Amino acid sequence: MCTDIDNYTSVPAMTVGGPPGDYIIRCSIPSSEYAEFSIVSIAVVGNNSAVIQSSGLDRPRTLDTSGSSIYNDTTFIRSQVIQCPANNSIPIGDSFYDRIANERGDVFIRIDGAVAAFVTVKMRVRKLTKIPAPFVTVHPENKEQYNYERERRIQEAVLGQEGELEVYGTRPGRKGQVRTLATGEPPVEYTSTQRGTSKHRGQ
Repeated sequence: MCTDIDNYTSVPAMTVGGPPGDYIIRCSIPSSEYAEFSIVSIAVVGNNSAVIQSSGLDRPRTLDTSGSSIYNDTTFIRSQVIQCPANNSIPIGDSFYDRIANERGDVFIRIDGAVAAFVTVKMRVRKLTKIPAPFVTVHPENKEQYNYERERRIQEAVLGQEGELEVYGTRPGRKGQVRTLATGEPPVEYTSTQRGTSKHRGQ
């Protein structure tokens, strides 16, 4: 992952844990280009070692540590796996960041084996460098503009994928547009006016 810290906003470290089971941490900054997480330390309490799984995609499944299971390209585990000895702690650091790839911004942690274990996670988000354009809406009471906007979006979603012929006019200002399909009907020309956009059949 990229290590250019100037393009990221870091989130203070958070720790989850307890008895064996599943735990979730959610990124606290929802608006970003993308988010990443890193396991920075693990602490195990009790006489049993712990197997820790972490994933930015979905909840990890139980890992078979008996040696009888084989994990390969068709049965691989979508998580990082770390083992920590009993009554010990492991400082891992934040040199490796993994992508948070689910829409909620959750990091999934699974603890197996130990009496209790605690996992410290750091997150960072990529700063937005492109601001989305404002979404254009038309009030339903304005029937003419409402129907035009609806028709325009249907054309962009449907006609734009069917290979229609687009011919642009020579009028100043906003360009007129002619769209024709192989239907036998005359083309429809859209013309911009001061009152909005009107259309008429071509000859």
